[in-house]
Parts: sequence; structure tokens; C-alpha cells
Amino acid sequence: MLLPTHSKGLRASLPKLNVWIDPHHQQRRLERVLERINALNHNRELFLRFERFMRVEEELSITRIERVFVNLLKIDKWMKKDFFKANKEDIIKVLEMIHSKNYSPFTSQTYKTIIKKLSGLLSPFL
Repeated sequence: MLLPTHSKGLRASLPKLNVWIDPHHQQRRLERVLERINALNHNRELFLRFERFMRVEEELSITRIERVFVNLLKIDKWMKKDFFKANKEDIIKVLEMIHSKNYSPFTSQTYKTIIKKLSGLLSPFL
């Protein structure tokens, strides 16, 4: 049997499927992070609301949401406090800790953006 010899090769002759293939297991990685969040005693409701905000309003991909939550869990560990009870001084301490770790400018900016978006979500409650 001869294969089609289109200019685009074999790929041009294959039918297009509407199936999303997840070779990096992105959905499973997000589920594992959400399991870690559900195990938290504090901030759980806020983090789940933040996940809905990122998915619906920000329209972020599964991979980006998973990455944000991994960073958010680190921030939560550094803060050692419920976000609803955190004040400006607590946030400044976390920002100082981020700065002292000598992260790349991109990583530092990512942490700052997460804190900023989360505090924007918190502002109606403060």
C-alpha cells in the first residue's frame, strides 16, 4: 500500500479528531494540587474560589492554573497564616522572603502577581 504523498505528508491524510490528548497528564497534576488544597484546614474556600476565578474569568489553561496553585501553596506555607487574617505587614514579609531567595525576575514577578490577584479577590471581604 502506498502512502499519500501530499506536500504536508502523512499528517494531511489523517482524519481530524476532536479528542484532547493529555501527554503531560495536566489534568491529573491539577487534580493532585486540588487534593492538597482540599486537605488544608485554612484558606481552602478562598483557594477554590480563586481556582474558579482563574478558570472562568481569567480563562487560564489547566497547566497555568496548576502552576499558580503550586506557587500559592508555597506562599501559604511562608505566610503561616490565614489569608483572611493577614495584614499588610504579613504580605510585606512574604515579599521580602521572595526577594531574599534570589529567584529570577520572572519567578519573583509571578509570585507578586499571584499575591496581587489573590488580594484583589479578598478585597470585598476586608
